[in-house]
Amino acid sequence: KNTRTVNTAKGDKKIISVPLFEKEKGSNVKVAYGSAFLPDFIQLGDTVTVSGRVQAKESGEYVNYNFVFPTVEKVFIHDDNSKQAQAKQDLFGGSEPFEVTAENLPF
Repeated sequence: KNTRTVNTAKGDKKIISVPLFEKEKGSNVKVAYGSAFLPDFIQLGDTVTVSGRVQAKESGEYVNYNFVFPTVEKVFIHDDNSKQAQAKQDLFGGSEPFEVTAENLPF
């Protein structure tokens, strides 16, 4: 919803726009958004965190806010189904168990 793809001289790049602060209930103040280019490993639909210094740049009657050297990190969200599937995975490749006597143990 807040990510788009733009055409640049270096090809298509993904940009994210994030609110810089929350709007207080009942406030008429417009929320400022900051933008940053996303690294190539981020896919549309991924959940990310963006942090860094924000720089304001006036453009006519508007002020554009951009992240300067932003840190973009992908958030890994694990659902409960993947945990169950992982627990049921056969770690020994279907091999049959075998008996080991105490004499054959190294300790």
